[in-house]
Amino acid sequence: MESEHERDNEGIPKWFNINYDDIDGHSMFQTFELKDFDGKKYYSLESTEEA
Repeated sequence: MESEHERDNEGIPKWFNINYDDIDGHSMFQTFELKDFDGKKYYSLESTEEA
């Protein structure tokens, strides 16, 4: 499967973005990055920026 996202050795995307409009009408995006804590994988919010 081809993808623009880097993946870990299990095929899980290493990061992803969410785009949205905030309550004031600003176009925003958040970046989440794959982390590992004690063998458990989770996504952590890395940044929130105006698009």
